Amino acid sequence: MKTLTSERLRLRPVTNRDFSAIAAMDSDPNVMRYLCLKSPVPSYEQALEEAHYILELHAPSGGGTWAITCRITQTFFGWVWIVFLGDPPYLDFGYRLAPRFWGQGYATEAGRQVAHHAFFDLGIPDLTALIHPLNLASVRVAEKVGLLLAGTVDTFCLLY
Repeated sequence: MKTLTSERLRLRPVTNRDFSAIAAMDSDPNVMRYLCLKSPVPSYEQALEEAHYILELHAPSGGGTWAITCRITQTFFGWVWIVFLGDPPYLDFGYRLAPRFWGQGYATEAGRQVAHHAFFDLGIPDLTALIHPLNLASVRVAEKVGLLLAGTVDTFCLLY
């Protein structure tokens, strides 16, 4: 998996050193507001126990899950991925940021790098992003990255 960079960000493969930051996001009700509609938000301990699954997701060659970090300080902001999900499988474009990094354009900046990598370096013809329609911030990120609304599905709690 290739490390990607942008003006402010370094996107590197997620490692087990990121699990505590991932668990903190996955146990935050604000982060999980649109992801856990039919089940409770996991506790930090539950999320930490499940965090290793992010490394076990099936991905296309050259894809996977990148940690979104500050290019200068290496601070962990969140993650972005291109992985196979669902049955039948589809290529999911997903991302998650810690709340203190919301509203600063990091999701869009990271998403553009990963989408460009997927389309131009890996030759992936299309990506799917499952976004709750009320999650307007994520809808805007997907639009800025170049994704188009193609339909809707029932929502569910998606961790990994």
